Amino acid sequence: MLNGKHYAKQREAFLKAEFPKLHKKMTADGTLDDHLKMIAEESEDLASTLYSQMMEAAPEEMDKRMQHFEGIPLAIREIVQHDLILVPPSR
Repeated sequence: MLNGKHYAKQREAFLKAEFPKLHKKMTADGTLDDHLKMIAEESEDLASTLYSQMMEAAPEEMDKRMQHFEGIPLAIREIVQHDLILVPPSR
């Protein structure tokens, strides 16, 4: 699984590309680091929760179980991206 710092870097890249004025303002105000730290923590919490839930939901049959386990990291990355990283900031 990717760590929170990775997701924080992705969030900063997203803000810089899609909301450059806000990124510049947050940098100037000194609020960007706190925001990215919060994203790192939230992404790690979400990824941990999702991992636990997905492990519990594994099917009984061994071949399906292995396919399930192999897909967990990708599913977690996609959910964290969708729910935390690529979310437009509230104004």
